[in-house]
Amino acid sequence: MSWILRQARLEDAPGLARVHVQSWEETYRGWVPDSVIDKHTFDSRTAMWQKAIRSGQWVWLVEEDDVVVGFVTAGPAQKNQPGHPGQLHAIYLLKSMQGQGAGQAMFDEARAYLESEGLTPFFCYFHPDNPVAGFYQRNGGIRIDAAELADDNPGDVCEGCFSFPPVGH
Repeated sequence: MSWILRQARLEDAPGLARVHVQSWEETYRGWVPDSVIDKHTFDSRTAMWQKAIRSGQWVWLVEEDDVVVGFVTAGPAQKNQPGHPGQLHAIYLLKSMQGQGAGQAMFDEARAYLESEGLTPFFCYFHPDNPVAGFYQRNGGIRIDAAELADDNPGDVCEGCFSFPPVGH
């Protein structure tokens, strides 16, 4: 294992932004209108990550050789999903890193955090064409109807929802 998982720091914002922009390009181009993908620039994502980290949002990242290659963020639900106090807000990993256990490590860290904060069951949004749906199902995710989709991507990126019960249920 040449990668490490750690909590994000303010100086990581540009690396997080690079992964965010590249992941959207790798994952959603062709499924999502170009205008949705293109509006999320490196500069806008850097500012977003700086704000998130400064505000104390829970953000962890994976880095390989001191380069950010993935991230996960979780916390209290940002949208109303009845019976789900927690939310896996985002989990992205560059395609070149997939299949090496880093995505699983990020998910496990987020789940442990949400459970330690009493934020279970939790949910996450997903795009039904994204093969990551199988990853969520292998981790105990159950497809449910999304009560409210994210404001910045209604129907463009997120069309469904997974629910994750507490471990052992």
